[in-house]
Amino acid sequence: TAIVEEDGAVCGYCYVQTLAEAGYVRHLVVAPEGRGKGLGRALMDAALGTFRAAGAREMHLNVDPTNTPAVRLYESLGLRVAYGTRAVRFDWSLVDRLPPKSGADGRELSREEHAAYEERFGMPKGLLAAQLAREGMCIIGLAGEDGAPLGVAAFNPPFPGAFPFKLAHEDWARPLLEAMRPRRSPLHADLQLVIENQPALADRLVAEGARVVLDIVHMQGPIG
Repeated sequence: TAIVEEDGAVCGYCYVQTLAEAGYVRHLVVAPEGRGKGLGRALMDAALGTFRAAGAREMHLNVDPTNTPAVRLYESLGLRVAYGTRAVRFDWSLVDRLPPKSGADGRELSREEHAAYEERFGMPKGLLAAQLAREGMCIIGLAGEDGAPLGVAAFNPPFPGAFPFKLAHEDWARPLLEAMRPRRSPLHADLQLVIENQPALADRLVAEGARVVLDIVHMQGPIG
């Protein structure tokens, strides 16, 4: 984590994570009174230094596409929009309104199985282990009758939510959610999913009554 100060007061911070050869800017915040002074660029320069030292070759981050100054900053550093991400929230009862789908088995994955799911869904190596290290997390996988990965979710029942939530096809949404449901917290009747680069899945959930919480874009680019 890097911070920037002005007149002795912290007015911005940046939290980053490195997974294999990918560097992720997870949070970058500059206080309103510090904006327009180059502090965001200073934080990004610090992030790039961290990534280079760790051997990362590509940088990733999420941003609100309407935040024009931030988008311009990231573009000036060589990042480009790769895909859209939508966070949706819904009651667990929505699962029963999704089309049923047979031919898959959902269960908690062992650590040894993470790599196959990360490779199948284009995730950086180590992402699932990093998520599992967070308190309360479990990794739920969905596999076909031949054992091939069909879906995966890093599920945090206390939150409650899942990220990542990946499917080979949106038709597998109900089986994966049904595999997650026995692990839900009795304190929560709803669930939030962060859906990356799967617009058909997001549209289907919204059509069934899910509420859109957030629309952002994912930007990425090489680290020079």
